[in-house]
This record gives sequence, structure tokens and C-alpha cells, in this order.
Amino acid sequence: MDKRFKGIIKSLNRTLAIAEKEWIQIKRDIRSLIMALFIPVFLLLIFAYALTLDIKNVRMAVLDYDRSTFSRQFISKFQGSEYLIVDRFLSSQSEIDRVLDGDKIKVVMVIPHNFEKDYYEKKPVSIQLLVDGSDSTTAIVATVYVKSIVYGINYENQMKNLNRAGVKIDIPLNVESRILYNPELSSKNFIVPGIIVII
Repeated sequence: MDKRFKGIIKSLNRTLAIAEKEWIQIKRDIRSLIMALFIPVFLLLIFAYALTLDIKNVRMAVLDYDRSTFSRQFISKFQGSEYLIVDRFLSSQSEIDRVLDGDKIKVVMVIPHNFEKDYYEKKPVSIQLLVDGSDSTTAIVATVYVKSIVYGINYENQMKNLNRAGVKIDIPLNVESRILYNPELSSKNFIVPGIIVII
């Protein structure tokens, strides 16, 4: 028991001697201490706030051939979204390649002729969506955003039409989702803890 205790004391003395030597070295070279403290904090800030996986405010352009009241209402639904920003309106097909080749516009939506007329006549209407695929993640997410907004517009208009016709539809199933611990789905909330551990 005494030998084991003496061994622990010796080991502790060695550790203290090394710690004293390191402390003397740090006092001699204060730059090393500053670097040791500053670099991890700097890396944490860079990775946490400069590197973000949130895809919001994707800039889009619209080529509206129809220029009707309904097409303007349709476009306004995209302007009110935090995920997509209608940045500009195009006047011809030839402008599409030019704006997608730039670094701002990621999505171009083309609304066809007779858009309003065909929609109200219950004819199938196709909207063309051209997406810059150089950043595949942004392209996929932006496409999902557009599809979900279009789905919401379709649902809203169909319900209005049914209500006008006197048809009342009760939807028995309703899904309510609640996101726990990170309700805003902000990427820094899970990047920062991971980076702290790595650094």
C-alpha cells in the first residue's frame, strides 16, 4: 500500500514538474497562448456562422407569357415566401440562359400562354421550372419549395371552387407536426455543438 502511494506521489510530482515547465514556456512565448486560445474560437465562429446548410431566400426569375390577373396572383404566392425571392421578371426566352449563367438567379419559372383560361376551364396546365443544377442541394430544395407552393395554391383554389358550388368537404385526417429542440431548423444549432467537440 505504501509503495503504491509513493508511486502516485512520484507520478504527481512529475506531472507538476512538466506543468511548471510548460507554464514557464508559455510566459516566455505569450503568442503561443494567444494562438492556442484564439484559433479554436476563430474556427468555431467560421464553421458555425460562415458555413450554413440553411437554404433560404433562393432568388428566382419569372417569365410570364400569360400576364393575366391569375398569373399575377400565382406569382405573388412566391413573393411572400421566405424561401424564394422573385428577383426579376423576364420578357423573352433568350434571357433565361443569361440569368442562369450568372451567380444570383438559381430558378426560372415559365408561365405559359392561356394559363388563366386553361386553369379555369379545368384543362391540364404545365409550368416550366428551370433550375441551376451546379449546386445540387440548392436545386433539389428549391424544386421542393416550388412544388409545395404550387400544391398549396391548387388546394386553396379547389376548396374555393367547391365552396362556391355548395359542396362542403370535411377532411377527417389532419397532420400536425411539431419540431422539437430546433423548431426553426437552423443548421447552426446542430453544427456548433459538433464543432465544439471536434475543436
